[in-house]
Amino acid sequence: MADKKWGKGKDKIDDEDITFQRMVAKMQEVAGERGGYLHGRGALDSDDLLYLKEQMEAEEDAERLLRRTEKRAFAAFKISFH
Repeated sequence: MADKKWGKGKDKIDDEDITFQRMVAKMQEVAGERGGYLHGRGALDSDDLLYLKEQMEAEEDAERLLRRTEKRAFAAFKISFH
């Protein structure tokens, strides 16, 4: 049972890492389009990385809020049938 929990946690971390890498790739693409002294290098500065992390945290917060809302709605639905 503990292995299953560990596996789910590891999958979640892997999914988050993949999502982060995709966001980084998109930001590098945008940075390349903007030009600048790092143009062509695909480099991100610390502000870009901070922005990406904040975006990921905001998405996670929204997902948690959605799950809580769904749980409450389901609980209210179950109560209405008893």
